[in-house]
Amino acid sequence: MKIFKILSQVYTSVLWGALVIPLNVSSPQWHSMTFAKIKPNKVSFTEEGLLVEVEQSASPLFYRLTTPIKVRGFTAEGNLTGLPEINRLKEGTEGNDDFSLRLGFVETAANPPSWFDKIFMPDWITDLLELFPKQGIKKVRFFTLSQIKNPGTFRIHPKNDLMEETVILKKEQPGKFSFDYPLSESIPASAVWIQTDGDDSKSTFTLKLSRLVLNTEEPVH
Repeated sequence: MKIFKILSQVYTSVLWGALVIPLNVSSPQWHSMTFAKIKPNKVSFTEEGLLVEVEQSASPLFYRLTTPIKVRGFTAEGNLTGLPEINRLKEGTEGNDDFSLRLGFVETAANPPSWFDKIFMPDWITDLLELFPKQGIKKVRFFTLSQIKNPGTFRIHPKNDLMEETVILKKEQPGKFSFDYPLSESIPASAVWIQTDGDDSKSTFTLKLSRLVLNTEEPVH
């Protein structure tokens, strides 16, 4: 029985895969976008990893996956020179919705939205759909670093019910961070969304992401 269990674990590990997101080199898979009337972050790819400079700014950065994958967990390492200067007791509310890191996974829908639906869409969805012209957006699942909330805290974003947020790390001070986060259920992902904010709080700091690995249900080629 014990031998069978060991063989089962080995077989399962062979089926699982890992995708290392390239953070030190730009490629056509990376897409920087902007929010209306908000100053964008400065993004650069260095030998040490992805560098995002926040100067009272915020903007989404996407890494489009070659093919959709099922993410069953992820690992990341990085460093923050500062944190958003928000009212921590009101973190996530209007005027205090700045986070040092939001790591998101975009799940697409099979059918694109109708022209009527597009009229009422926020700009970020319209821009994101340019990466998936024949599809729609089903859901975006964010995993955040919080200054006050404990890991596991969950919410549906008050501005758009397509976005879900789960706290994975309580980060009260700047400096190095790392996490290895397994998911209870796999997430079908077509793109990775990386975002750090300083627009609400008028903050200035830098995020350096040195490692990001997605654990997948199947080997990634």
